[in-house]
Amino acid sequence: YNNNQLVINNDIYVTHSNLIDFSLTNDPSCYYYINSNNNIFFKNNSTQIAFDFSEKAIKIESYNYSVLNKFIVLTNNNKLYYYDNSSFNLITIDGTIIDCATGETHTIVLTTTGVWSFGSDLNNQTYKKGYQTTYIDESLIQITRVNKIVLLDGIKIVKVKAYGNSSAVID
Repeated sequence: YNNNQLVINNDIYVTHSNLIDFSLTNDPSCYYYINSNNNIFFKNNSTQIAFDFSEKAIKIESYNYSVLNKFIVLTNNNKLYYYDNSSFNLITIDGTIIDCATGETHTIVLTTTGVWSFGSDLNNQTYKKGYQTTYIDESLIQITRVNKIVLLDGIKIVKVKAYGNSSAVID
């Protein structure tokens, strides 16, 4: 992001004053962004889609696998939502949200009460996190499992990052 332009691989994709945040996908021509009016957009080479969202978005993180239209968004009143192709779903976590990150199939959230990991337990039976990339009948299983990462308690974490099947924290 430079001079009010979102530049990807030397191509200018968005020219907008006061672009608040953006999130790339695994397809270099597809991305999400939040404009100065706190509206959320998806854009690729030929299409721009505005999302109907009544809150003021301030941060967006997309899941970096091939399924588009799945992302999380943080609002100005510290609410975190997961968008699942059709609707925004509130994610309830203890504490004030400081940072959040999405990997290929999992979410990490840093709050004033600690670091949280969540998703379904189908992708990774050991760590119980991740969103399944294929269709699952949600009535048969517990899709969301929120886990506080207690090994990080007592360590001052300032930022979380995720990509692919990995996560990292910075102290």
